[in-house]
Amino acid sequence: GEHGRGFAVVADEVRSLANKTKGATDEIRAIVLQFRQSSEQILINQSELSKNADTLSVNLQELNTTFDQFVRETVVANKAIQKVKISSFASTIKVDHMIFKQNGYMAFDKGMQSSEAQAIAVDHHQCRLGKWYDSGEGAAYFKHLPSYKLLVKPHESVHFSVQSALKLASESDWVNSPAIQKSILMRFEEAEHNSHQLFDVFSQIEQEAHSQIDNG
Repeated sequence: GEHGRGFAVVADEVRSLANKTKGATDEIRAIVLQFRQSSEQILINQSELSKNADTLSVNLQELNTTFDQFVRETVVANKAIQKVKISSFASTIKVDHMIFKQNGYMAFDKGMQSSEAQAIAVDHHQCRLGKWYDSGEGAAYFKHLPSYKLLVKPHESVHFSVQSALKLASESDWVNSPAIQKSILMRFEEAEHNSHQLFDVFSQIEQEAHSQIDNG
């Protein structure tokens, strides 16, 4: 009897310990399972973060590429604008020079008292091209270019030739003198020749300015 009761007590204790152990084991298993699930979730979150980081990296690279392209296109556009501005300057001065020359022809037809004759009664520093060259936009934008100084000689020669032709016409009976007529014609031809040279120099200046912009 005593042994039977003792065994029952021990068995109950063992069973109780077993139950406690089982409970603890189940609890530990639950904790381990929860930990595993948490770990898996962490891994999933890390994977998502990695993907998001990769996406962000790609987006940043695309943004950098887009910005770089924008900068390049802006530089190209600015250079094109500068070139157009230079060509506009040159074209305006060419037109002014052609007007000067046209006034010379009209003064020959209308006489030295005409407004056209008064318009060309200036030297190569006082005309619009001369002012542009000496202290205007020409000096500001192109004076440093190699060909700039080459404008002076043909420009001065155009003035001299046109004014010499008109002087011959006003101070002589050119209508009845084939020799004077020939001299007048020669002066106007010289003016045309030097005018072509002047325009060639303008073209050189434009090319030099454009090259400077491209290399700048």
